[in-house]
Amino acid sequence: MLTGNADGIFQRAATFSMGYRSAPIYLCIGDFNNDNRMDIVTANYGSDSVGILLAQDNGTFSNVTTYSMGHGCTPWSVAVRDFNNDSRLDIATANRRSGGLGIRLGHGNGTFANAMTYFTDIIIDPQSVAVGYVNNDGQLNVVMTDSSSDYVGILLGHSDGTFSDAIPCYTGTYSGPSFVSLVDLNNDSHLDLVVATTEEGFAGVFLGYGNGTFDIPQVYLTGEYSYPLAVAIGDSKHNVNGFFFE
Repeated sequence: MLTGNADGIFQRAATFSMGYRSAPIYLCIGDFNNDNRMDIVTANYGSDSVGILLAQDNGTFSNVTTYSMGHGCTPWSVAVRDFNNDSRLDIATANRRSGGLGIRLGHGNGTFANAMTYFTDIIIDPQSVAVGYVNNDGQLNVVMTDSSSDYVGILLGHSDGTFSDAIPCYTGTYSGPSFVSLVDLNNDSHLDLVVATTEEGFAGVFLGYGNGTFDIPQVYLTGEYSYPLAVAIGDSKHNVNGFFFE
């Protein structure tokens, strides 16, 4: 972690162990113990777990506490939101090897309930997870990519923190969607999908209708042999930036 000096310059990086062979691949921040400090959660694909670092008042973090998401599940991405409307942050993971959505409901004190897993017929190799209100029913929904197919799956949420089976959203032949983000790109108060497709080298924009369904994608090529891995949305006009490997 690099702490900013408020002048565009950062201090020397501080490192925090997530455990032997944990292999953290993705992280999110949130206040898991309601002390008004931002904590860290990582998706650890090497240890089939998530790791929690609770923030201290001096800018450091506690030793890691790990929570299993299930043997052999391989968490590849993590998101943080309150799924069961109890004002406590919960954790969602895209479990790549087991092919499911992992959920751990938070207790509000930095600890979490046992992992629940939701398997779908649509998503068998989830790589990315995004959370938002896609059908405007007041319940958070989850979107996951399936990098081995041509679909993203939309799981509609219920007030108790559970989810329905995935609704498929086609991303194109041999597209291999690798990353998804939810944002209102056209200012119609409906969340839209932005999907990075590793195999075909484009970012797909799916405008949302606000009822859990989306329009056919608008395709933006990212360049020959670009293989986009992720997308980021920035500034007031919601520009889309990509992260690539060649």
